Amino acid sequence: MDTSSDKELSAEEAREAERLRRRFWEASQDLLAVISLPDGRPRLINEPAWLRTLGYTKEELSSIRLVDLVHPEDREKTLSTRQPLESGHMLDGFENRYRAKDGAWVWLSWNVVREGDVHYAVARDITIDREARIRLAQSERQLRLMISSAVDYALFMLNPDGTVANWNAGAQRIKGYLAEEVVGRHISIFYTETDQQAGVPGRALEQAASEGRYEAETWRVRKDGTLFWANVVIDAIRDEHDALVGFAKITRDFTERKRAQLELQQAYEQLAHAQKMEALGQLTGGVAHDFNNLLAVVAGGLKLLQRTSDPARQDEIRGSMQQAVDRGARLTRQLLAFARKHDLESEPIDPAELVAEMRELLQRSLGEDIEIEIVSPPQRWMVKADPRQFELVMLNLTVNARDAMPDGGKLRISIETIDAGGEENVRLTVRDTGTGMPPDVAERAFEPFFTTKEVGKGSGLGLSQVYGFAQQANGRAWIENFPGEGVAIVIELPRTTLGPVDQDTTPDPLQKTPGEARRAAEGSVLVVEDDDSVAATVRQVLEHGGLRSHRASNAKDALAILETSSFDVVLSDIVMPGGMNGVDLARTVRQRWPGLPVILTTGYTGKADLTPNEFPVLQKPYDPDAMLALINETIATCEKARI
Repeated sequence: MDTSSDKELSAEEAREAERLRRRFWEASQDLLAVISLPDGRPRLINEPAWLRTLGYTKEELSSIRLVDLVHPEDREKTLSTRQPLESGHMLDGFENRYRAKDGAWVWLSWNVVREGDVHYAVARDITIDREARIRLAQSERQLRLMISSAVDYALFMLNPDGTVANWNAGAQRIKGYLAEEVVGRHISIFYTETDQQAGVPGRALEQAASEGRYEAETWRVRKDGTLFWANVVIDAIRDEHDALVGFAKITRDFTERKRAQLELQQAYEQLAHAQKMEALGQLTGGVAHDFNNLLAVVAGGLKLLQRTSDPARQDEIRGSMQQAVDRGARLTRQLLAFARKHDLESEPIDPAELVAEMRELLQRSLGEDIEIEIVSPPQRWMVKADPRQFELVMLNLTVNARDAMPDGGKLRISIETIDAGGEENVRLTVRDTGTGMPPDVAERAFEPFFTTKEVGKGSGLGLSQVYGFAQQANGRAWIENFPGEGVAIVIELPRTTLGPVDQDTTPDPLQKTPGEARRAAEGSVLVVEDDDSVAATVRQVLEHGGLRSHRASNAKDALAILETSSFDVVLSDIVMPGGMNGVDLARTVRQRWPGLPVILTTGYTGKADLTPNEFPVLQKPYDPDAMLALINETIATCEKARI
């Protein structure tokens, strides 16, 4: 009884197992087959998969040798698999093409094992994967060919540690190394010694690894030691698990472009400086006239002081003389700032403030028979432009306006903010009351070297410089012509995002009213000045302020005096004879006597190689009380430091 029950269970289990096998057999997406030997016809197949993949029914396949469906190019290698199978080896991942019923060729990947007189086979349709692999291989081959033949780009891979993994022809041409000379070496060999010491190569790889990309334009070093201007891009390469596997590096040689940019920049700066000089030449008559007036005030005042003993009258005369001196000092500073050579550099500027500061200089260029009016809104906006170029624009426009009004008139300069498509722009308008321009002249006025003036009266660069300035500042310029009534030159520039200009009302701590300077309880000053009259005046002011003083006429004498005598402050002019200027002296003093402060004075810093805030500088002509205040403050600061 027990035995019969066990047999019944085994039969039931066998039926269930057969049912499950058939379910799996029919449900498989792969082609399953039991192939008879030696004829090679399928004895058993999972028909749905074969029908779906190749289009054949079970009955159709039963009369076909499977090898007859193999692509002619794959037949020989397919037949060659018989020997390994007969030797008991399993065929794993063998690929060949089979002809479908509709005539198409299907790539199959076979796993086959022999047992007795049959082959048990499983095949998977890999047509899509195979075609994708072929396309990928073709793409990789094309990419390798492109990389290897690209001679204008250095294209190569880096290992995660920054060593070179491969090398292309462009890299060899640009950097000068053969592949065997550079593969395995760190990319730091391409950097300048300064960059290596500063850790630039490491930071470049760190940035690429953390941010995905590093890009820069800088100098790089060839194998022969020469430098070239390089555009460098380093991209991080990560695997499917986001692990860093290396870097792709692209370098382009931009040396010629850089050289052309430098030459263009140099030419532009030279042209701009020449335009400045031309504009300053136009100012000569007005400035000479103005300085003669100032000198007349001072000379007349000195005479009047000798002839009157009335204290009130003397104060009035001295006040007029001081105003003349201050006016001359302001004009001199404007001229020096305008004429000084500098690198072109855009920065946030307030056009209204610069125009206001230039008013006196502009008036001198116009002459006394032309009135100047400046109008600006209470709330102003900054623009980004080169301030010296802006000043040149204003002077060029003023000179042109003066020439357009030979019988006098009015020049109106207005600055306003306007809404340009939802964005704030700053518009500068310079309008004269001359006769206007003929239409054909107005059309060509911005052309370089176009001028209607007589030979020697103008280069034709003034308005072209105005147009170029507007373009350089990402703005625009145009002419509004009013025949018989004048011309308006309009410049419109985009404002910066810095917001409205804050009006600074903080008083200058050095601007003292007469008699307001503090008197030092005690102190000694070494005055280094080559001009006898200036030195005498400075010493009188110092002594009147309670300070002792001693004079040296040049830097060499000053150093000799300091070797034997002690002082609280050195007050030195910058421009001096003898081979050592005031800046050299100040640096030498700081090195030899670190606790001894130096204050520099100058009327022109064009030859001074001063870094910002290196030493305090008094601009000549300086107010005596301001000088005393700075000296006393310096002495007090040093005394506190010693305590």
